[in-house]
Amino acid sequence: MYANQLQGRLARTAAAAVGALVMLAAPAARAAVIGDGTFNDADWSLTSFTNSGSSATAGQQASGGNPGFWRKVIDFDANAGGPITNSIIIGANIYTAASYHPGAQGALGPITLSIDTLCSEASGCFGEGEGVGFLVMQGGKTYIESEFDTGNNGLGWVTHSYSGLTSSNFSLIDVTNAGLSDPTQHPDFSAGGGVIQFGFASENSALNSGYTVGSGFDNFSSNVRAFQPSTGGVPEPATWSLMLIGFGGLGLLLRRRRAVLV
Repeated sequence: MYANQLQGRLARTAAAAVGALVMLAAPAARAAVIGDGTFNDADWSLTSFTNSGSSATAGQQASGGNPGFWRKVIDFDANAGGPITNSIIIGANIYTAASYHPGAQGALGPITLSIDTLCSEASGCFGEGEGVGFLVMQGGKTYIESEFDTGNNGLGWVTHSYSGLTSSNFSLIDVTNAGLSDPTQHPDFSAGGGVIQFGFASENSALNSGYTVGSGFDNFSSNVRAFQPSTGGVPEPATWSLMLIGFGGLGLLLRRRRAVLV
């Protein structure tokens, strides 16, 4: 009976040691949601990126959102002229009230970004509305993800959601006649990357006469999947002891089993 109890104890110890190894080897997945549906002006920053005299303004609206508060962004696109053949404005809205720290919270895996947009008279919108792109800000640089439209005038609030986004989906904003960004430069989503903030951009361009257009934005959300190895990559002395005892006991059990079989 004592031998059976010893075998059971050693088997449990070996299993615990194996479990310890699995825990050490497997990264822990974490999730964080950074978003806003109130749009207090103090929680957001706005930067205009342009190759001309264009500019953007933005502010909180108290009613008419989806529901309640929303953010109205107005782009003024100046006339193209001289060396500027395509006047471009990007109004970069960054949610500054919350940040993500890869070094402390883990390297970023694929992320999901979502926002509701409105193209209506209330937002100062017409036609196809404004172009929109999701943003990542890191180290004082702003990176933009590919553009989509707010939606046709009169459709009401429209939800846009993109998932599986990695650092390669974002390019450094660099407004020129030829485009919006530099596709060779991307943010750093690794654990060694700097602090990250999220946001969205309104985008417009003009080939001839300038114009002013606005759109509404609500329910901004960034759903971040963070991957971080377990802390303490080197086992504690007590853990090493447990592992050695467990594997020693497992070896003893195997030898005893072979002896019985012989």
